[in-house]
Amino acid sequence: RTARLSEPYADAPDETGQWVVDPEELTETVAAATDAGFQFTAHAIGDEAIAAVLDAYEDASRVDPGEARHRIEHVELADDEAIERLAETGVVASVQPNFLKWAGEDGLYEDRLGAERTAGTNRYRELLDAGVRLAFGSDGMPMDPLVGVHHAVNAPAAAQRLTVTEALRAYTSGAAYAGFDEDRLGTIESGKRADLVALDASPWEESDAVEDIDVALTVVDGEVVFDDR
Repeated sequence: RTARLSEPYADAPDETGQWVVDPEELTETVAAATDAGFQFTAHAIGDEAIAAVLDAYEDASRVDPGEARHRIEHVELADDEAIERLAETGVVASVQPNFLKWAGEDGLYEDRLGAERTAGTNRYRELLDAGVRLAFGSDGMPMDPLVGVHHAVNAPAAAQRLTVTEALRAYTSGAAYAGFDEDRLGTIESGKRADLVALDASPWEESDAVEDIDVALTVVDGEVVFDDR
């Protein structure tokens, strides 16, 4: 139960989750890192955890958090205030849409949180519409970005679904921005690394089955490293 919640777990009424790092220690660590000129990222799941990270970023940053491009990994169960603060500060929401595999009816999230909170676990549409910087990644399970695109486009909560274009941008230009790499990665244009794939079907035409689309061609830094055409 590593999600730190303001209200108890549905299946454990006496538990609100653990602090892996105490908020006071986190603030001190963020202050030291930002004073040294480092970008900071913290994993935060649960409304109380997200609020604590935002507090640390706002209180301890040598510059505004958006300029430092501080990130929060996961950002699950963000409340309305957190979404507003993310947008205002420019903190990047580095999220993993493949986690939505747990958010379906009778899934892990519903068991732990109940149906109402599960519907607001991953608020991608609201984050994007609020102007939050959105970066998609995998967290290693599974790593295939097409699986993540599929889940973002076909999220269990219809109100939180993204378009195919929005999901692809979060995986490409959004992720590049999060790593200060937008000058060399994230879009296909002159002067940037030619890292790209060609798919064997259009995700716009097969939006309900993006995870089943195969890669036909992979180019890394301008060189073809895989060709299954």
